[in-house]
Amino acid sequence: MIQWDPEHGYYDDGSDALTGAPESAGAPATPFSQPSLDPTQDSYHGFDYWQNNGVDPGSMFDANGQILPGWERTANGYERAAAPSTGGGLRAPSNGSGWMPGFSGPSFKAPDPFSYQAYELPSLEDAAKEPGYDFAAKEGVKRLEGTKAAQGVYRTGGTLKDIYAWGNKFAEQNYGNVENRARGQYVTNRENAADAYRTNYGVSRDVFDREYTRAKDEYAPKRDEAVINQARSWDEFLAQLETTNNLARYGLS
Repeated sequence: MIQWDPEHGYYDDGSDALTGAPESAGAPATPFSQPSLDPTQDSYHGFDYWQNNGVDPGSMFDANGQILPGWERTANGYERAAAPSTGGGLRAPSNGSGWMPGFSGPSFKAPDPFSYQAYELPSLEDAAKEPGYDFAAKEGVKRLEGTKAAQGVYRTGGTLKDIYAWGNKFAEQNYGNVENRARGQYVTNRENAADAYRTNYGVSRDVFDREYTRAKDEYAPKRDEAVINQARSWDEFLAQLETTNNLARYGLS
């Protein structure tokens, strides 16, 4: 049966704490733990001190006479243990941006925006310079003059008027033909330039897509490893924190 030993200032279960053998008659009981207590000191806080201050023995010792968490033996007797640390020097893993590796993929560099000069109407001078224009105009005038001469009206005012009107109509028709050909050529050239631009843009986009995909494929395992390591770090931290708290709770920290 465990009893309080007022002479030695601790609980005695009737056995030698070091050997587990029953104590011999008259032999002093052996404390369960060190250091030894010195009741001669003025600041000594023995069991009676705490009992006189309203401390129940059951809150200091368990059924086996072992000191409970929250108390400790010192050279001054039994003292309340310092408040245990719940975290100690543990540091939680960072949730900031440092734990995740940065992704540095390529940037898409598109070709300069497509541009093409605006269409310009050909001038009358440009139309008149078209190869064959002078020859066709002169031949037309000759045919008209021949027709008028055959009619006997070559030297009349009406003939000059008809020649002038024919020349204007011929110039308009020639200009229309020149303008149509110029516009058609412009549209063709512009579309060819646009096709070349689209091809160049597509090639640039394909190159970017390949490089970006390659960068993502290289980054993915690094990202996954960082996530796993972060989760593992948190698991280790929480396990250490729980262990630290348990040790502190039972006075073992």
